[in-house]
Amino acid sequence: MEPWMIILLIIGGVAVVITIVMLILKQKNNKALISRVKEIGNFENGILTINNIQFYVQFIKVGEKDEFTINSSLIAQKKSYGKSELIRLASTKLPKLIIVYPYNGRIKRYINENEMEFITCRNFFWNMHVCKLSELGSFKSHIEERTQ
Repeated sequence: MEPWMIILLIIGGVAVVITIVMLILKQKNNKALISRVKEIGNFENGILTINNIQFYVQFIKVGEKDEFTINSSLIAQKKSYGKSELIRLASTKLPKLIIVYPYNGRIKRYINENEMEFITCRNFFWNMHVCKLSELGSFKSHIEERTQ
């Protein structure tokens, strides 16, 4: 066997191992996210129930140094190092809970074409709450206060 073929086989093997490790890490991360959501309510099939109020949950991964803005009821925007990415939000009749992770910056939303405001998980607009993973406890408290 030629030396270049051996090198190609080694590179291919390393690529396969790296891919498998990344998939395992992603799966562990997803399980950790789901367990965090289950701590605040009943979470099944993408639906979170707190005090008989149901929310459709959507997870959005946003880097810690990125910017995150809600543009409309169906579009969000993530800015990272000068690049901008539009993110489609779920279209559902249930109220939405958008969980942004591991982001810890301030979340903004457009009020209209010229105005923006900072939001927290307590703000309810366009049939949704937007919450950082670190704010889930505060979100649960807010929902429990609202339903009493």
